[in-house]
Amino acid sequence: MTSLSVNGDRAEPGLRTSLSVCIPCYSAPVEMLQESVDSAAAQLPDEAELIILPNGPAAIESAGRIDVPARATIVASHEVLDIVTNWNRCLEQASGELIHLLHEDDAVAPGFYRTILELAREFPSAALYATSSTSFATSGKPRGREGQPQLLQGLDAARFLLDDDRHSCGNVVITRRVVDRLGGFSAEFAYCLDEEAYPRWAADGGLGFHPAPLYRNRKHSRQGRYPDWLRDEFVEIYVRSRVEGSRELGDAAVELAWRSSERRVVSVAVTLALAGYRSESREELTDLETVLRPRRSWRAKLAKTACRSRLLLEVAQLRRRSRAALRR
Repeated sequence: MTSLSVNGDRAEPGLRTSLSVCIPCYSAPVEMLQESVDSAAAQLPDEAELIILPNGPAAIESAGRIDVPARATIVASHEVLDIVTNWNRCLEQASGELIHLLHEDDAVAPGFYRTILELAREFPSAALYATSSTSFATSGKPRGREGQPQLLQGLDAARFLLDDDRHSCGNVVITRRVVDRLGGFSAEFAYCLDEEAYPRWAADGGLGFHPAPLYRNRKHSRQGRYPDWLRDEFVEIYVRSRVEGSRELGDAAVELAWRSSERRVVSVAVTLALAGYRSESREELTDLETVLRPRRSWRAKLAKTACRSRLLLEVAQLRRRSRAALRR
């Protein structure tokens, strides 16, 4: 296996591994980072590598407080890097033919990497591989390996990556081949880099998918979603990232990108309003209407009305809770 030093410089290159698991670290609680690291270390094949990449002094301190598996390597950046630079650093440091960016506050269920390697054997020309993602909040023990593996291409790949609740970013494993061919994450789409990159990569071979819910994603208060959502340029960059990333998947995929992005931004705006950012949510909906022109968005208009009314927001919150309960 290629060895890496703690200052982030690659040693003399060695043989490629089959799989690299990279865990970029920012600000998650130590116990979450420990769970993420342990979940990967417990099931990696012998020839795979595990790289923990703390980003900045605070993350380095957190990484120093966990029990690091003997097979893991820490590659720290003392400078705080933006997310695009740091995720591309993961791609550069990895020596695997398959690269998984495991989020520091998520975890993989037993069997995740075995399933990914099976997908790679069954669909060797695919650009990406994934299992279903499930939430820590709604899932107990992962269910069985129900369903059959399949290769998603064109509009089917777009549907999964843009509009399927079983997708959550961290459940996707990237091939070295597609990164070498098409390049890494784009700095142009700083707050939603995967939204552009995954569809762009999927167009170059498709996505091998198994429906077993073997990736576990978590939401918590220390994540960066709210600061990103509140940025003035968020709506424009978010919608454009999804539309541009889908270009090579076909016209139907682009249309889906427009429609699904409209629904997602409306959902984000309502979430912001429920969190107390009512004026900001209305501004976001106005930005959405501007981005969508000459299309008209009845969803944005209805959401604006809801965001002005505490009663309507309470109704929206009750509907969300009901839908979440049905998914359990």
